[in-house]
Amino acid sequence: MENNLSKTNDSVLYVVLAVIFVAICVFAFVEKLIIDPILGASSLSAEKIVHGFLFVSWVVLFLLQSILIMKGKLTNHKFWGYIGIGLISLVLLNGCFMAVVYANEFIPTETIGSLIIRASGVWANFHVLIATSILVALAVAYRRRPALFLPL
Repeated sequence: MENNLSKTNDSVLYVVLAVIFVAICVFAFVEKLIIDPILGASSLSAEKIVHGFLFVSWVVLFLLQSILIMKGKLTNHKFWGYIGIGLISLVLLNGCFMAVVYANEFIPTETIGSLIIRASGVWANFHVLIATSILVALAVAYRRRPALFLPL
């Protein structure tokens, strides 16, 4: 009984974390996606809109997956997991594309400080892409080994 209670508490924790993650996305993007267009000050390019849509889709999928596990709907969780593999592949490809977009936004007259900040952002994006790729590869490689997840 205690083990089932622990798994339920863990599932609730993941749902709460996913809700927080979705809330952070909403608050982070509300200015650029809602307020700026209303005021006529939107500066988002098409590639940035696609990037935001893919990333938010990944966060919403995390929430959906967490809810499915909490409710014990393992078959649905697996189905959406396969969709998640395709989605994360698109997120990673788009992330590579966006790293190039951000790198190409360099203006030769920028000060060294702003150049360092821009280069740091591109470099950080590159590291996130590598780390996420490794996690996705491990998740796919170990998807058929549920014994690894029993302690969770």
